[in-house]
Amino acid sequence: MFRQPLGLISSEHFAKGVILVTILATAITASAFNNGETPVNTAASARRMIKDLNSTFGPKYKNGAAYLDRLKGIEAKLKANAKDAAALADLKSLVREASLANPLLDFDTLLIIRRKGEANRGLNSYTSESIRTREWENDIAEISNLRGKPAVRSIYRPTNKSVLKHMDVDFDAKRIMFSGARKNGKWGILDIDANGKDLQYLTPHDQKDIHWFDGCYLPEAGHIIACSTAGIQGLPCENGGKLMANIYRVDTKTKKTRQLTFEQDSDWHPRVLPNGKIMYLRWEYTDTPHYYSRYLFQMNPDGTGQTELWGSGSYFPTAYVWARPIPGAGSKIIGVVSGHHAKSETGRLLMLDPALGRKYPFKYTPDDKAWGQERTEINIHPKVLPKEKTGCVQEIPGWGKDVVGNVYDNQGGGQKYTYGSPYPLSDKYFLVSMRGYPNTGPWRICLVDVFDNMTVLYED
Repeated sequence: MFRQPLGLISSEHFAKGVILVTILATAITASAFNNGETPVNTAASARRMIKDLNSTFGPKYKNGAAYLDRLKGIEAKLKANAKDAAALADLKSLVREASLANPLLDFDTLLIIRRKGEANRGLNSYTSESIRTREWENDIAEISNLRGKPAVRSIYRPTNKSVLKHMDVDFDAKRIMFSGARKNGKWGILDIDANGKDLQYLTPHDQKDIHWFDGCYLPEAGHIIACSTAGIQGLPCENGGKLMANIYRVDTKTKKTRQLTFEQDSDWHPRVLPNGKIMYLRWEYTDTPHYYSRYLFQMNPDGTGQTELWGSGSYFPTAYVWARPIPGAGSKIIGVVSGHHAKSETGRLLMLDPALGRKYPFKYTPDDKAWGQERTEINIHPKVLPKEKTGCVQEIPGWGKDVVGNVYDNQGGGQKYTYGSPYPLSDKYFLVSMRGYPNTGPWRICLVDVFDNMTVLYED
């Protein structure tokens, strides 16, 4: 049975070398920004990566000097004939071998969610309440031997064909959290032990009309942060027909809850920052450009001190989903630039640093007042500004280029490389679920880097 790798999540607090991943699937739609214009896995990108790994890890990066010697010979052949098939094949093999030797891959296992079909929100304006919770073929699986032929072991498959989404691992790597179906078919947050046993319901399950999903463990044992529709409020532009979600703190033993955010609309993807605060995506439904007014926010774990982290006043990105702090990299964040009325939860891969800049200023000086033909989509390319002005460190791929902050509803579609929930190994190397490399076939788990290299780790 065909299964698409569906998205990717993980956590820096793993014991026993465990990394956690989820996988996403999507269709490529209308053109927004083509990241495929940037060449990947070139001799230049390989040299940048190998030199960086040599400098960063020294002897721990085995054969680094030998890789450079091999690359020098390949470059000489390509200089003589840029279409030398044998040299291009050697380059492809070298990029893969040198990438897989990265010491950041020295962990034991990868946890993934495999699914037949996709379980994404219909639009980024919706919550997971818009996704059916039953009749899914999916499981949580463990992958090992990433540098060879990956070995896969299924550790949990719901007997009721419940959906599996929003995976997280607790701080001692003994429990695995996910969103799934409660007994009454509504969304709930559950967890299992590392062997896929001891299923527990973490959120209240006696509320027949309430959904719980999209959570994360807190450092305080027995407590989680989660999104819920408990406020029973609806999306204004659909006459309240789509439930919105706010963030709650839950005592998983007593099931006592405390509402932390009180938005008119929704919050998504809460994550614990290195400083202990909670980062999340907040939607402000304001005025005409309401579908651009999503900002990264931060707050204390008790809900106090809610302030903007990045994006206030910015028209780019339309949405920034699956954002995660990058371990050991200060204030840097990795996430996916996505759309609103278009494909949800997938898009362009972008690294931010709020310490450099906290929005992409809209600087636009058109030659005339024309904004495009009536009844057509608008894709505005304002002045491209450097990271020091915007905080947009780099799009991947995109080495040495300033980020194009185009104003466009469908940021999630149209580019060659489409990404789902990334997990940072550092501020240079990332595990990610993606489609478009090496072709538009199934979704794959890849290792990508800021130097414009891509390596497939697993596909199903």
